[in-house]
Amino acid sequence: MAERYDIHALLSEPTIIYKEAPVDTAIGKASYTKTSNVAIKIEPTKRGAGVIYHSLLATDYLFTKYQKQVERLMHQYIKYGNYGWELTDIDISLIGGKCDNVGSDPLDYAIAAPIALARAISEAGTKLLEPVVAYTLSIPSVYYSEVIGRLMGMRKGLPSLQGTLVISESSFVTGFSAVKSRLIMFSASCSSSVAFVIP
Repeated sequence: MAERYDIHALLSEPTIIYKEAPVDTAIGKASYTKTSNVAIKIEPTKRGAGVIYHSLLATDYLFTKYQKQVERLMHQYIKYGNYGWELTDIDISLIGGKCDNVGSDPLDYAIAAPIALARAISEAGTKLLEPVVAYTLSIPSVYYSEVIGRLMGMRKGLPSLQGTLVISESSFVTGFSAVKSRLIMFSASCSSSVAFVIP
């Protein structure tokens, strides 16, 4: 790259990107002034649901423009969970808030809403979600028992075996494994006749 495009890049080991998900239901409240406050409720959802946001608050209590601002801020600040990773599989509800024509300002909610969310996340607690890869092992039949035995002996970090397909003199084992599991190290230590594929 340096010779062809005059781009000098510093390469390093890749980083595994985690995500966080809430463990329990919690409510966070924050006020900036007596007339500007919000209450946020967060709940865990099923895996793969992503981020769900809805307001349960009437516009009589918190004007539409402030509710839209709170929603925008929620999507911005869920990028920082208790461990510093982005949150997912979370249901966020605006359940309380107050404003008035004279004493409220958009900047009030730019401060109060992130604080309310942070309090809710802290109270609910979060768990780390690790990325998972699908894999296929192509194993000659003569090595099948040895390879499966070594996979089963891995214990912690054991990949999930989904099934085996036998074609002629080879077996194809498919499954899922955490990216940081020992399956990668296992594949490097196997005989060269065992092919490891991540689709």
